[in-house]
Amino acid sequence: NNKAQPSITSLMAISKALNTPIAYFFNQDDTQVHSPVLRSSERPVVHTKSGITYYLLSQKVEEAQIEMLYAEYEKGASTEVLHTHRGYECGIVLEGKLEVRMDEDRYILNRGDSITIPSTQPHDVINIYDGPSTAIWVNNPPTF
Repeated sequence: NNKAQPSITSLMAISKALNTPIAYFFNQDDTQVHSPVLRSSERPVVHTKSGITYYLLSQKVEEAQIEMLYAEYEKGASTEVLHTHRGYECGIVLEGKLEVRMDEDRYILNRGDSITIPSTQPHDVINIYDGPSTAIWVNNPPTF
């Protein structure tokens, strides 16, 4: 109902408890006929309280082996805590600068840099740019 902006950690915990992909929480109209095309005006979106906005780029998350997310990070935004989930993820920074923490390791990603990590290892993402940053993330299996 767009009255709350949960953290990614909260969304992941709720989806895990309900055994439901996080995509369930995106605003979606299930009555429309599914197409392989997802129009930008129809893209499901989640705003987190920590300053990250995720746009789902892939269709039929429950049936797919991958999902794609476009992420916008406000200055200083982060996923808040080190978190884990099944599978692997790959991200590429389109604009700005992100720091990906994996336990004690820190990786600085500038525009055009990419990273592939096992999602089972505790990790988080922080926008360390002096302005907004954007990235695309691919998860296998779908997380959202």
